[in-house]
Amino acid sequence: MKKTAITAATLVSLSLSLAAVQPAQAEEESVAPERPRLERFDRNDDGRLGPAERRRAHQVHDRLDRNDDGRVGPRERQRAKNIADRIDYNDDGKIGPRERKHAQNIRDRADRNGDGRVGPRELKHAKRVFDRVDKNDDGRIGPRERNRARNIHDWADRNDNGRVGPRERKLARHKVKQRRANQ
Repeated sequence: MKKTAITAATLVSLSLSLAAVQPAQAEEESVAPERPRLERFDRNDDGRLGPAERRRAHQVHDRLDRNDDGRVGPRERQRAKNIADRIDYNDDGKIGPRERKHAQNIRDRADRNGDGRVGPRELKHAKRVFDRVDKNDDGRIGPRERNRARNIHDWADRNDNGRVGPRERKLARHKVKQRRANQ
Protein backbone atom coordinates (compact mmCIF):
# COMPACT_ATOMS: atom_id res chain seq x y z
CA MET A 1 0.00 0.00 0.00
CA LYS A 2 1.53 3.28 -1.06
CA LYS A 3 1.45 6.13 1.40
CA THR A 4 0.89 9.52 -0.16
CA ALA A 5 1.00 12.94 1.40
CA ILE A 6 -2.21 14.90 1.16
CA THR A 7 -1.32 18.18 -0.45
CA ALA A 8 -3.44 21.27 -0.83
CA ALA A 9 -4.02 20.35 -4.46
CA THR A 10 -5.25 16.91 -3.49
CA LEU A 11 -7.63 18.37 -0.96
CA VAL A 12 -8.94 20.82 -3.54
CA SER A 13 -9.41 17.96 -5.95
CA LEU A 14 -11.25 15.97 -3.32
CA SER A 15 -13.45 18.88 -2.37
CA LEU A 16 -14.38 19.48 -5.98
CA SER A 17 -15.10 15.85 -6.77
CA LEU A 18 -16.86 15.10 -3.50
CA ALA A 19 -18.84 18.26 -2.76
CA ALA A 20 -21.83 16.06 -2.07
CA VAL A 21 -20.07 14.61 0.99
CA GLN A 22 -19.87 17.95 2.78
CA PRO A 23 -23.55 18.21 3.72
CA ALA A 24 -23.50 14.67 5.01
CA GLN A 25 -20.38 15.21 7.08
CA ALA A 26 -21.68 18.54 8.31
CA GLU A 27 -24.78 16.90 9.70
CA GLU A 28 -22.70 14.32 11.53
CA GLU A 29 -20.17 16.83 12.85
CA SER A 30 -22.67 19.45 13.97
CA VAL A 31 -24.36 17.17 16.50
CA ALA A 32 -22.94 16.46 19.93
CA PRO A 33 -20.49 13.53 19.76
CA GLU A 34 -22.01 11.64 22.71
CA ARG A 35 -25.21 10.89 20.77
CA PRO A 36 -25.33 7.53 19.01
CA ARG A 37 -24.81 7.82 15.27
CA LEU A 38 -28.35 6.98 14.23
CA GLU A 39 -29.81 9.54 16.61
CA ARG A 40 -27.96 12.21 14.70
CA PHE A 41 -30.47 11.75 11.89
CA ASP A 42 -33.52 11.95 14.17
CA ARG A 43 -34.40 15.53 13.27
CA ASN A 44 -37.71 15.68 15.15
CA ASP A 45 -36.27 14.03 18.31
CA ASP A 46 -39.06 11.48 18.57
CA GLY A 47 -36.61 8.64 19.24
CA ARG A 48 -37.33 6.99 15.89
CA LEU A 49 -36.11 7.36 12.37
CA GLY A 50 -39.01 8.02 10.05
CA PRO A 51 -38.89 7.22 6.33
CA ALA A 52 -37.33 10.57 5.34
CA GLU A 53 -34.77 10.37 8.16
CA ARG A 54 -33.88 6.78 7.18
CA ARG A 55 -33.47 7.82 3.55
CA ARG A 56 -31.15 10.64 4.61
CA ALA A 57 -29.10 8.27 6.79
CA HIS A 58 -28.73 5.84 3.86
CA GLN A 59 -27.74 8.67 1.52
CA VAL A 60 -25.07 9.87 3.93
CA HIS A 61 -23.77 6.33 4.39
CA ASP A 62 -23.66 5.67 0.65
CA ARG A 63 -21.76 8.91 0.01
CA LEU A 64 -19.20 8.19 2.70
CA ASP A 65 -18.74 4.50 1.76
CA ARG A 66 -16.36 5.11 -1.15
CA ASN A 67 -15.26 1.49 -1.64
CA ASP A 68 -18.82 0.06 -1.47
CA ASP A 69 -17.99 -2.51 1.19
CA GLY A 70 -21.13 -1.70 3.18
CA ARG A 71 -19.41 0.16 5.98
CA VAL A 72 -17.71 3.51 6.50
CA GLY A 73 -14.20 2.75 7.66
CA PRO A 74 -11.70 5.00 9.43
CA ARG A 75 -10.00 6.08 6.17
CA GLU A 76 -13.35 7.03 4.63
CA ARG A 77 -14.34 8.99 7.75
CA GLN A 78 -10.97 10.76 7.80
CA ARG A 79 -11.26 11.59 4.11
CA ALA A 80 -14.71 13.11 4.64
CA LYS A 81 -13.46 15.02 7.66
CA ASN A 82 -10.53 16.44 5.67
CA ILE A 83 -12.91 17.61 2.99
CA ALA A 84 -15.27 19.11 5.55
CA ASP A 85 -12.34 20.96 7.16
CA ARG A 86 -11.46 22.49 3.79
CA ILE A 87 -15.04 23.64 3.19
CA ASP A 88 -15.44 25.10 6.70
CA TYR A 89 -13.90 28.44 5.79
CA ASN A 90 -15.00 30.24 8.97
CA ASP A 91 -13.42 27.48 11.12
CA ASP A 92 -16.41 27.07 13.45
CA GLY A 93 -16.39 23.27 13.17
CA LYS A 94 -19.70 23.18 11.29
CA ILE A 95 -20.62 23.49 7.65
CA GLY A 96 -23.46 25.94 7.43
CA PRO A 97 -25.79 26.65 4.52
CA ARG A 98 -23.53 29.35 3.07
CA GLU A 99 -20.49 27.08 3.15
CA ARG A 100 -22.51 24.22 1.65
CA LYS A 101 -23.75 26.48 -1.14
CA HIS A 102 -20.22 27.76 -1.72
CA ALA A 103 -18.90 24.20 -2.08
CA GLN A 104 -21.68 23.34 -4.51
CA ASN A 105 -20.92 26.47 -6.55
CA ILE A 106 -17.27 25.45 -6.76
CA ARG A 107 -18.26 22.00 -7.94
CA ASP A 108 -20.71 23.41 -10.49
CA ARG A 109 -18.06 25.75 -11.87
CA ALA A 110 -15.53 22.93 -12.09
CA ASP A 111 -18.04 20.79 -14.02
CA ARG A 112 -17.37 22.54 -17.31
CA ASN A 113 -19.27 20.12 -19.54
CA GLY A 114 -22.34 20.06 -17.28
CA ASP A 115 -22.57 16.28 -16.90
CA GLY A 116 -23.00 16.45 -13.12
CA ARG A 117 -19.55 15.12 -12.24
CA VAL A 118 -16.05 16.53 -12.23
CA GLY A 119 -13.90 14.40 -14.54
CA PRO A 120 -10.10 14.19 -14.65
CA ARG A 121 -9.68 16.94 -17.26
CA GLU A 122 -12.02 19.24 -15.36
CA LEU A 123 -10.18 18.46 -12.14
CA LYS A 124 -6.86 19.31 -13.76
CA HIS A 125 -8.25 22.62 -15.00
CA ALA A 126 -9.72 23.42 -11.56
CA LYS A 127 -6.36 22.71 -9.93
CA ARG A 128 -4.59 25.08 -12.36
CA VAL A 129 -7.13 27.80 -11.64
CA PHE A 130 -6.85 27.24 -7.88
CA ASP A 131 -3.06 27.42 -8.02
CA ARG A 132 -3.25 30.70 -9.95
CA VAL A 133 -5.69 32.25 -7.47
CA ASP A 134 -3.95 31.01 -4.28
CA LYS A 135 -1.17 33.61 -4.38
CA ASN A 136 0.27 32.91 -0.91
CA ASP A 137 0.29 29.10 -1.40
CA ASP A 138 -1.46 28.38 1.90
CA GLY A 139 -3.89 25.90 0.32
CA ARG A 140 -6.85 28.21 0.86
CA ILE A 141 -8.33 31.06 -1.09
CA GLY A 142 -8.81 33.91 1.35
CA PRO A 143 -11.08 36.93 0.97
CA ARG A 144 -8.40 39.09 -0.69
CA GLU A 145 -7.47 36.37 -3.15
CA ARG A 146 -11.14 35.67 -3.88
CA ASN A 147 -11.93 39.35 -4.49
CA ARG A 148 -8.89 39.79 -6.73
CA ALA A 149 -9.84 36.73 -8.79
CA ARG A 150 -13.46 37.89 -8.99
CA ASN A 151 -12.39 41.35 -10.19
CA ILE A 152 -10.11 39.88 -12.86
CA HIS A 153 -12.86 37.49 -13.97
CA ASP A 154 -15.44 40.27 -14.14
CA TRP A 155 -13.01 42.41 -16.13
CA ALA A 156 -12.35 39.61 -18.64
CA ASP A 157 -16.00 38.51 -18.94
CA ARG A 158 -17.02 41.03 -21.61
CA ASN A 159 -20.50 39.61 -22.31
CA ASP A 160 -21.40 39.16 -18.61
CA ASN A 161 -22.47 35.53 -18.97
CA GLY A 162 -20.45 34.38 -15.94
CA ARG A 163 -17.81 32.58 -18.00
CA VAL A 164 -14.70 33.74 -19.80
CA GLY A 165 -14.80 32.12 -23.23
CA PRO A 166 -11.91 31.63 -25.67
CA ARG A 167 -12.41 34.99 -27.41
CA GLU A 168 -12.66 36.84 -24.11
CA ARG A 169 -9.56 35.07 -22.82
CA LYS A 170 -7.63 36.00 -25.98
CA LEU A 171 -8.74 39.64 -25.72
CA ALA A 172 -7.83 39.78 -22.01
CA ARG A 173 -4.36 38.36 -22.70
CA HIS A 174 -3.87 40.89 -25.48
CA LYS A 175 -4.87 43.80 -23.19
CA VAL A 176 -2.54 42.57 -20.45
CA LYS A 177 0.37 42.38 -22.93
CA GLN A 178 -0.42 45.93 -24.08
CA ARG A 179 -0.42 47.20 -20.48
CA ARG A 180 2.90 45.52 -19.76
CA ALA A 181 4.44 46.94 -22.92
CA ASN A 182 3.32 50.46 -21.96
CA GLN A 183 4.85 50.29 -18.48
